[in-house]
Amino acid sequence: MAEANSTRLTDLPEYWVFHDMRKRCLCVSRENYRNYGGRGIAVCAEWQSFKAFYRDMGPRPSPKHTIERIDNDGDYEPNNCRWATRAEQLRNTRCTHFITFNGITLCLTDWAKRLGMSRSALDSRLSRGWPLERAMTPRCTGRQITFHGTTQSLAKWAREIGINQTTLSERLEKWPIERALTTPPLTPLVRRK
Repeated sequence: MAEANSTRLTDLPEYWVFHDMRKRCLCVSRENYRNYGGRGIAVCAEWQSFKAFYRDMGPRPSPKHTIERIDNDGDYEPNNCRWATRAEQLRNTRCTHFITFNGITLCLTDWAKRLGMSRSALDSRLSRGWPLERAMTPRCTGRQITFHGTTQSLAKWAREIGINQTTLSERLEKWPIERALTTPPLTPLVRRK
């Protein structure tokens, strides 16, 4: 803590992380107390001193890093805390949805990124009850579709049946292939004069 020895403790950004951590767990009047001290999260006895906290945590890697509890239900203590960015912390909340697929467990956001799709698309597929194997299969724009022995691109099928590619793609996500390719496009309502 060489840096801390030549500076007032309150000048160190780590001191304010320490201060706020303790307030979240101890100060009933704090707005976020209910999510910390109010649900039993405590600061270990050893970390009642800033010097002990700083010795265990060390300096923050960057101003974007804050303290994170690895086990979100565990206390603030040396074996359960690390410096993490906001993006890393968002993956470690009580409402994070984890998926295990092909022996790998990642949060929904990380799976979507890995598969090259939006988080909302993957979440929507799972919410609609898609089997995991199908939900985790990314759609590709050069998708080839075989129907009645004919294989052609999604774009070509869309042109052939007279609907736009996005509509056909959405149909294929929801409907069996035969229904998607044989249902005529909706015709716009024409007002009579």
